[in-house]
Amino acid sequence: MYDWKTFLAALLLGGAGMAIHLMKLLQGGMVSLAWLILFAYLICRGTYESVTEQGFRRGKERNSQVKQVYQERFGKLWPVVSWSVVIGWGVIIILALVSAPAWMIVAGGTAVLLYQLILTVIIRGGLRKYR
Repeated sequence: MYDWKTFLAALLLGGAGMAIHLMKLLQGGMVSLAWLILFAYLICRGTYESVTEQGFRRGKERNSQVKQVYQERFGKLWPVVSWSVVIGWGVIIILALVSAPAWMIVAGGTAVLLYQLILTVIIRGGLRKYR
């Protein structure tokens, strides 16, 4: 075993996601099939990266490259930017828990999703030089 944290995260989060969407699929929600496939992929990838030496090295190298791209693109603010999506989703969850108006939750979720997509495109563009 090369990385227990990745292994446990893959199994716990992926397993929970699969359980939720399996129940939704059994209730007739066909969209959950796509989610099941995604969670199965994430479990397989996490297990591969934590159990095999080659997967561990590959994952570690990719994480290092992503960190480097964040540092190049955002300078000293890279830690804030790299966690900003998680913080944004946390705020949306808190808004949902305190019964904020639905329009606020939908608008905030849409804004965080768009921000996440833009950030993904920026980071993916920076990773091209490593391939």
